[in-house]
Amino acid sequence: MLLVDSHCHLDGLDYQSLHKDVSDVLTKARARDVGFVLAVATTLPGYRTMRELIGDRPGVAYSCGVHPINQDAPYDYAELRQLAADPLVVVMGETGLDYHYQPETQAQQRDSFREHIRVGCELNKPVIVHTRSARQDTLDVLKEEGVERCGGVLH
Repeated sequence: MLLVDSHCHLDGLDYQSLHKDVSDVLTKARARDVGFVLAVATTLPGYRTMRELIGDRPGVAYSCGVHPINQDAPYDYAELRQLAADPLVVVMGETGLDYHYQPETQAQQRDSFREHIRVGCELNKPVIVHTRSARQDTLDVLKEEGVERCGGVLH
């Protein structure tokens, strides 16, 4: 059987006591029939760090994006597009709207979410959408930006 971990954060694991390194994690995963993992980024610096940590490995693909709760500082949309153009980046995000933790960043979250969808459509890469306490705004942005052109997954 082949299992896929469609949303993991390999860069956030305990490499001091639980795992030796990324190879160790992937070996353990394969021993349990997990043959493919999607390493999900939540910030652009985090994407670069994650990419460096993991490198190019069989059975690993990447997402590139800025999580809605990481909107405390603006980021460069051109850099998002450049990083997302990497062939090993197969999906945009994690993006979306989360009004639960930082309602004061709603406008910035919506702008960021829109940009992720636009880049996804341009690069033909789906989006990973995180939504919390923002159901209607999430649906509105998805529709207004034409997410059906790139697709995605919602959680």
